Amino acid sequence: MRASMSHGRHLVTALLLASLVGCAGASASPSTGGAKVTAEAESLSARVIALIVRETGAPEERVTPKARFSEDLGLDELDMITIVMKLEDEFEIEFTDEAFDRMVTVGDVIEYVRTHA
Repeated sequence: MRASMSHGRHLVTALLLASLVGCAGASASPSTGGAKVTAEAESLSARVIALIVRETGAPEERVTPKARFSEDLGLDELDMITIVMKLEDEFEIEFTDEAFDRMVTVGDVIEYVRTHA
């Protein structure tokens, strides 16, 4: 079973990394004053939060960047593996086992996706 969970994490990691690669191309231009980057970051955050809400059934108002998966949202490791796999699919990235183990808050996931897409 542990091997299956590890495989699931690798798949999730792959999906998250891919999604982050898609966002990495965002750049601010002098004429927009960084508005493009800000809008894309907000869009990415909204997409991650929407996916977590959809996959967990958690109330949207509870799924904030500061929300902790276990303590605040009541999610276990299997829930997290499912979320990571969905994020990897959605954003075409991959989560490493180390990154997966460091995912404590929704904000941790958003930042990972932002830096790896």
